[in-house]
Amino acid sequence: MILTEKQLNKHTITKLLGDKIEINFKNLKAIGSPGLYLKSFKNNCTEPASLKKDAKCNFEKRANGILLRTNFSNKLKAVAIPFDSILEINLKKGKEKISPFPLSPMWILLKLGVSILKARYFRIWHLQEYSIDKMEVTIKTTNYHIRLIANGYLFEKHSLFFNDLASKMKNNILDPKQPITIQDMYALMDGGSVILTCTDANLHNFEIKFHQHMLITSSHENKLPGRIYLNNTLVVERSALEKSILSMLENATFSNHTSQNLKNILIEEIAYVRSEDYISNNKIISNKREMLFGYEFDWFAIDRNDNFGVFSTAGSANAPIFVIENRKEHDKIFSQMELPNNHSENVWGDIAKLGFYVYDWKHHKGPFIKLASPTSKVSKAFKTQLLNLRSLVQLDVSFEEQTSIKL
Repeated sequence: MILTEKQLNKHTITKLLGDKIEINFKNLKAIGSPGLYLKSFKNNCTEPASLKKDAKCNFEKRANGILLRTNFSNKLKAVAIPFDSILEINLKKGKEKISPFPLSPMWILLKLGVSILKARYFRIWHLQEYSIDKMEVTIKTTNYHIRLIANGYLFEKHSLFFNDLASKMKNNILDPKQPITIQDMYALMDGGSVILTCTDANLHNFEIKFHQHMLITSSHENKLPGRIYLNNTLVVERSALEKSILSMLENATFSNHTSQNLKNILIEEIAYVRSEDYISNNKIISNKREMLFGYEFDWFAIDRNDNFGVFSTAGSANAPIFVIENRKEHDKIFSQMELPNNHSENVWGDIAKLGFYVYDWKHHKGPFIKLASPTSKVSKAFKTQLLNLRSLVQLDVSFEEQTSIKL
């Protein structure tokens, strides 16, 4: 998910990637990377935002992923990368040239067994005795392909940071030549979702989900209708990963208790994903739903007791389709609120002071959690505007009693 400068706040980042890693002085590990420069950025998902080439970058480790911060002409952006979306990280060291002059300080240190990492700083003739080309970092995720470069002298420091991420990476590109066993398979009554629990030749377990494509406005689990998910991470259309998944499923071995009916359903799902309808339907779904990933959007609702609530998407939740289609109405009212602590966690108290219940989306799967209750009444002016909203959501619940809400 690409975050704009307005979205770069502690609350949103924590929702997406968890808490910031604190320094452990008893077990020191890299929690951030040295500086890099962005050379290319390929966005495979539907979000329109992108990053500028040659932007200054650095990585920050969080509890559930890494945050790529970028700065281009003092315009800040960031990319939230969950650990379980990372497919591959490659570091390429720059080419070294080592030609110390006899009896130079660098030559003497090398003869004494000092590492080149230290001896290179004692060269007399800089480029003639030692030089190293720029290093390269390539990161492939389910949604992005990122290539960066950095000063070659920083290779070891980058290695410390990225090597520590290896144990956190859950998704690797599956090898279609390796056999898998479908241990369990079941269909949900949500419009046709199919979930498979699988084991590969190395006894690694993973889950594949074909999300239903009958109910295009469904927000169940905050997943795109009609799409494939590997370990709850969206698989890019027509990608190498998608191709590998389909190939492996076609040749998979089933456990003894899998019914023929379920096997036939899987055959149909594979055929659908390979069809042209899969691509065209996904475009229709994407356009109609106008998913709000990465966009901090707040919408209004009224309960059965005529109390008003504010629901925050936290950059990852959906809103009802008719709210999305009329979101400018909600934005207009929200922009009129006096919020001294906007873009911080204290903003919920500001909203409560204006007479609203406050619900925030719990990333990744929800539900909306009540964070604050009103400490005053909604003003007449706000109440009139809200009741005139064509897209005011009416919920048959009591905000006073409901601590969480699933839509």
